[in-house]
Amino acid sequence: MASTENGTVDEQPPKLPAWLNEAFFEDIFVSQHRLAPGKFKVLINSIIPTGGAGENYTSSLYRANVDAICDDGSTNTLAVIIKAIITMPEMKSFSVFAREKHVYEETLPAMEQLWAETGETIRFGPRCWKTVEGDTDIIVLDDLGIEGYSVANRQKGVGMEHAQVLLSKLAKFHAAGAVLYRKNGPATPLYDCMLIDPAGKSFMEQYYKVIKPVFFGILSSTPEDERYKSKMEKSMENDFEKTTAALSFDDSDFVALCHADMWTNNHMYSYHKSGTPKDALLIDYQGPFYGSPVSDLFYYIISSPSLELKSTRFDEMIQYYHSQLAEALKKLAYPGTIPSLRDIHIDMLKRGYFGMQCLYGILPVVLADKSENANMDGFFGESEENQKFRRDVYNNPLYYKHLKPLLKLFDSRGLLDFE
Repeated sequence: MASTENGTVDEQPPKLPAWLNEAFFEDIFVSQHRLAPGKFKVLINSIIPTGGAGENYTSSLYRANVDAICDDGSTNTLAVIIKAIITMPEMKSFSVFAREKHVYEETLPAMEQLWAETGETIRFGPRCWKTVEGDTDIIVLDDLGIEGYSVANRQKGVGMEHAQVLLSKLAKFHAAGAVLYRKNGPATPLYDCMLIDPAGKSFMEQYYKVIKPVFFGILSSTPEDERYKSKMEKSMENDFEKTTAALSFDDSDFVALCHADMWTNNHMYSYHKSGTPKDALLIDYQGPFYGSPVSDLFYYIISSPSLELKSTRFDEMIQYYHSQLAEALKKLAYPGTIPSLRDIHIDMLKRGYFGMQCLYGILPVVLADKSENANMDGFFGESEENQKFRRDVYNNPLYYKHLKPLLKLFDSRGLLDFE
């Protein structure tokens, strides 16, 4: 901040990485706009950091508006989001950049083509304009905000209209992934589940180590809390082995490509003039893996709908998702047995350990207040600042308000009993 002569305070321009300059955008205009090299000049209109503290844990995001001023006097405009993946050994070992690159360049086009062959135009995410692998891995994507898409409020959550639009798109995504898997086999080893590989084990064990004490610390207000705590302490022993069992599959299972990070900030909605949701797109494809789609269902329903919706209409959302999935699989001529609603419920019981993990590992992060410490260091670091951040996340009254009815729901289904 800087004071001016009249006493007002001006915002200092944000500091941008050195690589984010005019030259960075030249090859995008050449390859995507088919401009002749050397026949235009790049003009950066604006580049601003976006997202803010607490809105993205694994990447730095920048919104850019850039022009190419051509020698013939014409102008081409580019509106993009630049995603710079945070440099961490875990992120490299999980191949998050290579996975996301493959999704945008290979998998989403194949899925969308599958739907196009049925006569239906389906879009699952933004276009990818450029990727750069290096000390900082970079992905450049459409700025969906220009098209009228926006994210919902993660702390308020969404109502049933939004949930149905999202679940319909998710069902189409799962259906396309399932058809491609059955017809062609695994597209790439990158889609092995990173949470249950050797690199994932050390990462998850460290995660459990730091969050268990603060999570169990909030389950002490009532006798009912103490009962849940007793069950979960036993259930959370041998976490990695139980997670592996919940996320593993064989070829007799219904297998789809799971998005794997289905929280509010990873869906964007467009709207009708009336204000009702029209479409939903998925973003942030750093973690997709082959497995049961119920992992995405648990992740989404626990993290993203409003408290009223998730606590009173949990099964209704599952039923709606199944209706959309069955319809999509029929339309895509899925070459296997289409799972029944009963099959989906049985699979959720079978894989409920992952759902329980979403209660204590995902939901508190989604509902957390904004904080400058909302990053991976905030969760894994040992400094007093990091420990205070974790305490603030788990002692958030909003989290406890969501947790109570969900614990009751899970307990009634035996989904807290994994001894």
